[in-house]
Amino acid sequence: MAMPEQEIQLIQGPPGTGKTHTIQGIISMLVYSGVKKVHVCAPSNAAVDEILSRVSSRGLIEVTKEANDLKKLLLRVGAFEYEPSPLIKQHTLDVRLKEVLNDAKEYELRE
Repeated sequence: MAMPEQEIQLIQGPPGTGKTHTIQGIISMLVYSGVKKVHVCAPSNAAVDEILSRVSSRGLIEVTKEANDLKKLLLRVGAFEYEPSPLIKQHTLDVRLKEVLNDAKEYELRE
């Protein structure tokens, strides 16, 4: 089944029915087929974190990417009402900006 451009797909169901695994498979298929950006949202921060954690720790299904490449692909955007786990925190916008800015400062100091 090909997904037309700009179309939204909705997956819903009770806990334990394989939604996260299905989403992991869809993301994998899209990345494998050359899609540049995939945006995933969920009704709760916990659901987004679970998807991110699954893809981050288990990788993409049948897509060979180096762990470092995968880290660059994943970005978690949104507010936190809690302190995220280290696995989730490494993919947050705040941490990424800090890494980029620190790299820029180090580069300027070397010059």
